[in-house]
Amino acid sequence: MNKKVFIIFVVLFVGLVSLGFWFKTAFFTDTEAVLNNTETIEETYQTDIYKLANFSNRYPHGALGDDLEPTAVVRIKSDGSQETLIQLPEDQVFETNRIILSDITADDIPEILLTVSQLDQGSATVAYSLDGTEIARTDYIGSRFRWRHLIGVIHDEANTPYVVDVVTPHLDAILTIYMLQDNALIPIYAQPGFPSHTFGSKDLSQASIENQNGQDLLFIPNLNGEITQMKWENGQLEMVEALKPKTFEGLSPQLVTLITQGSEAVDTQLYSVEITDTDQVNVVIRVNSEATIGQAKNLIVQTGGQVNTSLQTYIVATVPIDSLETLGASETIANISLPQRAMPQ
Repeated sequence: MNKKVFIIFVVLFVGLVSLGFWFKTAFFTDTEAVLNNTETIEETYQTDIYKLANFSNRYPHGALGDDLEPTAVVRIKSDGSQETLIQLPEDQVFETNRIILSDITADDIPEILLTVSQLDQGSATVAYSLDGTEIARTDYIGSRFRWRHLIGVIHDEANTPYVVDVVTPHLDAILTIYMLQDNALIPIYAQPGFPSHTFGSKDLSQASIENQNGQDLLFIPNLNGEITQMKWENGQLEMVEALKPKTFEGLSPQLVTLITQGSEAVDTQLYSVEITDTDQVNVVIRVNSEATIGQAKNLIVQTGGQVNTSLQTYIVATVPIDSLETLGASETIANISLPQRAMPQ
């Protein structure tokens, strides 16, 4: 091989390598980075960790903010070994970012509850045993890109478990309760008007089931902007309390939108604000995880505020105007000059 041919060969080789690197960067690197950093909430039972895995963009719905959804469930043992319990077919994804472990068979062993979405049929709520065997499911909604918000399991006065989800929370928002019968989750209660999730948000805790003094309570927003607190008894959801939406006298509609949407900071979100006659404001703060509710209460007190009521993941408090940003408001909200109403004479 003469020198000229050798140089041409080297140039072509370097060019091909560079082109391959560019192609990988342009078409794969960003996706791989997202796949490797996709955040999901894992669950632990005894010493085993259950985790979502194998993300894919084959179902580009975006209900949770992007087109990447997990397609598998893996179990990680205490010795670090890992096994795939569930691998969905090519036409399905898990349209969720969390695993729910809850006992629906009343045998004191939890099942794995997940939202499964099929390319043409939309979502179904599905229950699996801890070894990955399917136990029961709802029907698919029946249309592409129609989603279920799986909330969890609620128990009645006899401690019987029932599965709770919201069918199409961004449309009719049908709160539905299911009983386990053979290999199916059968709907026994349905009521529209409970928008439990904001489209595009990764936060699935806008509705939750909490146990208070031995009683399961469902916390879920309704169409009036109230956070309703309900219990499941005698085959019906009974209202326990409704946290009323706050008033916004003197504020522009744009500012009201900012306040009610809030913004994420220190793992809290400002839910609503009510003007008072002083430099204090009444607020409702939603804590994004139950584990941090104590930290949020301490933060309120440290910033000169007072906790009035605590409703599991919601806190009603009175705080100084200048502490709003610290408590989860945007800078725009925190630095506004709120109009003051005249004190009564």
